[in-house]
Amino acid sequence: GSGNTQDSGLSYLSVRMLAGEVDLTVLNPEDFSMLGSSYFMDLRDCLDESLLGKLEDKLYYLNDPTSGAIPIGIRMDTCSYFLESFYFDGYECILGICQNTSNFETINQFLEFLLI
Repeated sequence: GSGNTQDSGLSYLSVRMLAGEVDLTVLNPEDFSMLGSSYFMDLRDCLDESLLGKLEDKLYYLNDPTSGAIPIGIRMDTCSYFLESFYFDGYECILGICQNTSNFETINQFLEFLLI
């Protein structure tokens, strides 16, 4: 085929995200930035304040011309449980919460679990 497999995968993922079928995802920084705030939530709007405080040094920011730096991702490269449980081929991984999710309580619990 003439298409790039990675681009096809990202296109498929973005459609699933917009349909509300994905709550969170982990991507490399390039793909994460490409999707940006159109697909990922401002973490200040969806995480408990105490959890957000624990994540302060792990936040990934997107610079928005009108709003400034927006925390839309969590750098997972220092989360040993996450790295031991999933395979990433040597790239930095960033977790983002999808715009169309409604499972905020579950997401907060999952992130608390990962960070213990």
